[in-house]
Amino acid sequence: MIKKRIRWEAMEKNDIPLAKLAELYFITCQTEGKMPSTIRGYREKLGRFIYWCEDTPLGDLSVELARDYIAYLKAAPKYENHPFHKSNGEHMSAANVQNHVRVLRAFSSWLHREGYTEDNVLARLKIPSAPRKIIEILSDEEIKQLFAGVDQDTITGCRNATMLLLFLDTGLRLSEPLNLHTDDVHITDQWLKVMGKGQKERAVPFGSRSVKLLQRYLYHFRPEPVWEDRLFLCIDGTVMTDNTIKLILSR
Repeated sequence: MIKKRIRWEAMEKNDIPLAKLAELYFITCQTEGKMPSTIRGYREKLGRFIYWCEDTPLGDLSVELARDYIAYLKAAPKYENHPFHKSNGEHMSAANVQNHVRVLRAFSSWLHREGYTEDNVLARLKIPSAPRKIIEILSDEEIKQLFAGVDQDTITGCRNATMLLLFLDTGLRLSEPLNLHTDDVHITDQWLKVMGKGQKERAVPFGSRSVKLLQRYLYHFRPEPVWEDRLFLCIDGTVMTDNTIKLILSR
């Protein structure tokens, strides 16, 4: 017996688990060329929502449910159930709550565009306000203290000093130095070809002090890459991660 074919718009979708739809959303983000770091952030934030609402189906997604979740985020201890960070009793920052809500709204917009919902369910969901803080820049003395803690005559010390100076010299985002390849570095003309957010390339100039450190690192201390020709590598030639840089800066 031949089954009657049902058109997409006539299919019942309210019973589809949000967890399954989230996985389809991540695949879409990947195929659209979003940065791996962006997708990791989506997985972390949307994954927390999916975990919180357990086996909730699509039909139960609502502004009210999202507001309950926002209230939970504001009250939950910072680093709750985190595998690496111990909670210290503080709560999630308002800016981080905003980021979680932005991811929820983006997911809801995708559900509507793909035809899973007739309307954008979370279109009315407002992003919570957060205080705008002025970023305090490092003083000359603090910068001196940072470099005083780095031995530039060693493999890791020269690499760390080069990254640190490039951060200060150019204002690169955390992940951007990690994605640099050796042919992205134009030492003679003093500029980097950087792939930034939204897969947009830009030219970033750097100063003469960065030239000296880059030359020392590239020509004397940089290990041979194991599988990819990235600029900054671990001492065994493998690719560095965001957490590696965070740990270096903390130390």
